[in-house]
Formats: sequence, structure tokens, C-alpha cells
Amino acid sequence: MEGMLSYHKAINSEVLVVEGWMPAAKLDEAYEEYVKAEYEYLFVTGHQIAEDLTLYSNSFLVVYLQGIIPSDTLEKSHQITILAESTLGKNDPAHFGIFINDKPLDDFSTVEKEGIFTTKWIGGSNEADSLMIHFDSDMVYKGKDRNLVIKSIIWDTLDMLAQNPPRFIDRGRPFGLHRQNIQAGTYAQLGAEHFRQKGVADHKIIPVSNLYENKKRTYGNALALTEWFMENDFHPDAITLVSSQHHSRRTFMMYNALLNTEMEVGMVSIEDEPKTTKNHSKQGLVIRETLALWYYLIFIIPWV
Repeated sequence: MEGMLSYHKAINSEVLVVEGWMPAAKLDEAYEEYVKAEYEYLFVTGHQIAEDLTLYSNSFLVVYLQGIIPSDTLEKSHQITILAESTLGKNDPAHFGIFINDKPLDDFSTVEKEGIFTTKWIGGSNEADSLMIHFDSDMVYKGKDRNLVIKSIIWDTLDMLAQNPPRFIDRGRPFGLHRQNIQAGTYAQLGAEHFRQKGVADHKIIPVSNLYENKKRTYGNALALTEWFMENDFHPDAITLVSSQHHSRRTFMMYNALLNTEMEVGMVSIEDEPKTTKNHSKQGLVIRETLALWYYLIFIIPWV
């Protein structure tokens, strides 16, 4: 089943197209491909980043507090309120832990479709550098996928997410290599900023944001890029796509279906790290991507 998901096709092209939703470590590998093959243009595609924060696959949401919460050195009790839900509802709860400065504070299981979870932290607010939520009960069973959706994080009476604090999602372990900055409006903008920080010249990077409400992720990203090519009268002979290993065949098939009459489409597949956690997150990834691939094959690609 895994072999069906991965695809690699090496071609010569001057255009590299990277899916901006990938974690930082995979974007770094895409950057290495960009430098090695000396591409002329670097396109970054990506859909809108949801206001609600969805955690999956043993992930950590890290929110940095300094400059956001009121500055205070006085030691006192601060109330932390999380509004959260499991994607599977009250009959299949999600479990998560809350940390301040990487130290455990409390943990909860969702009990209804949308629950309110409250705890307290004692200290001066100047001592609180970060708040972290760890979702540790990811599960895929018979096609059902349990994720954790964070609706809001309130420090005393301050709605943290409304303040747009620096925030990241870490996969696998906190503060590691697989980190996504989720402050940008779209994953295209997020990925473009990552490549700027790596030193790619600004005029070489073209973020193409997928703003479709009903065509999110791969389909909408490919459609947005196709329309950008048409609107800007940009007609390369070939493009090379970059995506993660288990997502690469679906990515190639979608972009190829839209673009192959105009140009040749190649594919660089970035290997996914093996996961052997107690939650079997690699197995869940394979199941999700297999179901998504068949959905695209039956309901989307034949009709584009």
C-alpha cells in the first residue's frame, strides 16, 4: 500500500513547485533540490491556514506569550482556558496536555463536541515564555480519524489567538526539526517566507495562494497554480513538483491532470521519516493518504 502512494519522476525544468504546507525539515530538503538543480523560479503553493488549529499525528501547538500577555512580575494565579473538540465528537474523545515553559501543567480529554477546559498557573506573567498543547491520542480506525481542534486559548481574559502571537506546530517532538510556523495567512506565504530566510532572492520566489473555500489542499493548490500561469501568460516547457513521500503520487496526478497538455510535469518525492510511536502515526498517515488517493482517482481527477 505504501508503494502506491510514492512517485518520483526526474526531468529537466527551470521551475520548481513546492507545497508550502510541508514541515520545515522537508522545506529545507526542497531548498536543497532548488540549489542543486539551479532552478530559475521557485513557486510555493498552499491553501489558507484555518483560524481553528487542528492537531494530529502526535503534534504540539506552541504559542509564545511574551509581548502578547500583559507584563507583570507579581506572582499570582493566572487562569488558562482552552476551547477544544475532537473531530469525532464526544463518543471518541481526544486527549491533550497543557504545558507552560515546557513543564506539564494539566491534561484533559474532550467530553463533547465543543468543550471548555480550565486550569491555573501561578507565577509572574514575565516568567511564562510559552504555552504548549500536546495532542497525544491520534488514531485512525476503520476510516475514522481522531484529531484535536483548538478553537481558542484564553490567558485570564485575553483571547490569545486573536492577538496573533508567534505560534508553531511541532510534529513528533516539541522544539524539533519538524516545525511549522502557522502565523501566515496561507501555506504559500508561509513557505515563501521560509525560502527567503534560507537566502533565496525575493524575485525568484512566487507564492501562489489557494483561496478557494470549497477546493482546499492539493486540488485547489494545483488549480490556483494553473490559473496563475494563465493569468500571467507564463508558459514553461516543464515544471518539477516537490512533495512528501506518501503524498507525492496524489500531488503528481492532480497537477499533471491539469497541466500535462501544456507542459511536462516531474516529481521529486521527499522521504517521510519512519514513525514508531505508540499511536502508530505512520500507519495512520498511510491509511489517510490511501483513502485520499482513491477519492481523487474516483471523484476529482476524471472530471478536471
